[in-house]
Amino acid sequence: MPVKKCSKGKWRIGSGKCMYKTKKSAQKAYQAYKAKKHSKKGKK
Repeated sequence: MPVKKCSKGKWRIGSGKCMYKTKKSAQKAYQAYKAKKHSKKGKK
């Protein structure tokens, strides 16, 4: 999912809420989400 800029200078991941103050913080949160999702695939 791409990181997108919202109105009023905030950022979001894909179609999520506009909750990140910077593009860098949105990208970091998305990377953490992907890492967490990937780590759970092998655990069942």
